[in-house]
Amino acid sequence: MTSELTVEAVDLSQLSDAEFRDHLQEWFTANPAPELPALTAVGADDTLDYIVAQRQWQKRLSLAGLAGIAWPKEYGGQGASPIRQLIFHEEHQRAGGRGGEPFFVGVSHAGPTIISHGTESQRQRWLPGILNGDLLFAQCFSEPGAGSDLASITTRGVVDGDYLVVSGQKRWNTRAHQADLCELLVRTDPTDRYGGLTYLIADMRAPGVTVHPITAITGRPEFCEVFFDDARIPLNNVLGDIGDGWKVATATLLFERSTAFAGIIVGLQRVVLELAKKCGDDPVLTHRLQELSDDVLAVRALLYK
Repeated sequence: MTSELTVEAVDLSQLSDAEFRDHLQEWFTANPAPELPALTAVGADDTLDYIVAQRQWQKRLSLAGLAGIAWPKEYGGQGASPIRQLIFHEEHQRAGGRGGEPFFVGVSHAGPTIISHGTESQRQRWLPGILNGDLLFAQCFSEPGAGSDLASITTRGVVDGDYLVVSGQKRWNTRAHQADLCELLVRTDPTDRYGGLTYLIADMRAPGVTVHPITAITGRPEFCEVFFDDARIPLNNVLGDIGDGWKVATATLLFERSTAFAGIIVGLQRVVLELAKKCGDDPVLTHRLQELSDDVLAVRALLYK
């Protein structure tokens, strides 16, 4: 992949859906995504160069006007229809589905959450870096004692002047050791289960933030646990108001559980087709793959709906 980053963006609004699809196919062919290197040793963080290459690829995507297809134009997107975003996912998957993977959290749900619940200052501060690869996001929601029950989190946030002082532990945070920022949910009122939560954007390199990678079954430290020890996060990093965290986090989860996984759902079709080519004439495998194909098509139909 060339390191030259001078890219002329095409006015996508002037293209028909078919022309847009052709343009994407040409762009993905001319700009192959970085490939994850072979594992060097179990537990080794050997992806630094890969992340750098992914940042460069994301920047090229942004310069070409192809990042954030459905994002509003005023925040760097194309303001395109959901169908255009789905066409992007289809062609991205056809090309292998690799480019931009580290930016899933930022592009697919942190960014949309900031657009929907952030101030204009916060949008201008974070959205450009999300699209162009300068800002890699992690999500710090889950905790050892709460799992996916976000209303049970205990990580505390105490207002001290212009800061929230955060103390607690998060776990299963994908790429937190490589992230620049994170979506962070904390409890600011221990007496209120839902109204006592606050949502903020935290700097992963702030004093008091410690990240411990967890080696996954792949052999790589893909997940992490993150410790906050009196980390001081500015109040102007809070999305919404103090105590609005449940509402804001629900918006994030709605993005994450619906449109964020569109690319993966579309990509499942490619996986099933690849498996079908390998099963030969085995009737049992053929029948099972047909069932899987039907399931994928049903999920895809729900996604389009």
